Amino acid sequence: MSEQAARPLDDEYWASKRPILENIEVPALVCANWSDHGLHTRGSIEGFERISSREKWLFTHGRKKWEIFYSEEALGWQKQFLDHFLKGLDNGMDQVPTVRLEVRNAFYQQEVRCEQSWPLA
Repeated sequence: MSEQAARPLDDEYWASKRPILENIEVPALVCANWSDHGLHTRGSIEGFERISSREKWLFTHGRKKWEIFYSEEALGWQKQFLDHFLKGLDNGMDQVPTVRLEVRNAFYQQEVRCEQSWPLA
């Protein structure tokens, strides 16, 4: 019998499997998608809020997740982040605003703005 079948409710066993997000101190680039809010949005934002890393960025968007993940803009953020932290390149990543906030106005109409803090001031 699987643990899921044996333990259908959230109990101490499942609690022991959850990571302690506050123990995460490595740099992080977190993507949060407004369009699948019933699936990943809460966890992405909570993870961003709770990790202890001093070097963390939040990239939000409200369109199709794979369309954005592989977009020129998102790939640019990913490359800059990875080059900085994995290759040690001084490429201005430390000057990138902490939050990229995409606010959807209508279907495929959005405003993108940069913020320095989360939650927003």
